[in-house]
Amino acid sequence: MSAVLRWLAAIAAGVAAFEGLDALAARTHAMAWLGLASPFIAGAIAAWAVGGSTAVQLLASAVVAWVRIGADEAVGFLHGAHHALGMDAAVAVVFGLPWTAMALGGGAIQVLARRAAQRYGNSPRVT
Repeated sequence: MSAVLRWLAAIAAGVAAFEGLDALAARTHAMAWLGLASPFIAGAIAAWAVGGSTAVQLLASAVVAWVRIGADEAVGFLHGAHHALGMDAAVAVVFGLPWTAMALGGGAIQVLARRAAQRYGNSPRVT
């Protein structure tokens, strides 16, 4: 698989996990914690799926949050929702920055786990 396709697939997997976990969290009160955990999990999935260097993995983690926001905005636009002037900046501050930090945290945990597996164990997925 080419690097570009692997990159896109990793981002898509992270975004799909992000959306799926948030949808599950919205259905039951017992799963509400998934709304907070979903950026971490999505960032870890993207980092794991893209592989490569640490920088590439962390960049994939960060991109997941912004692609999720873009997808949500595109769906809203297709449904006729239009933001007031300056709302994009508010979305970036309220959602984009915290989600990016949490996704980077999940990616960093995954990178550290992969390094530990390489150093101390024989994991079949470690690259």
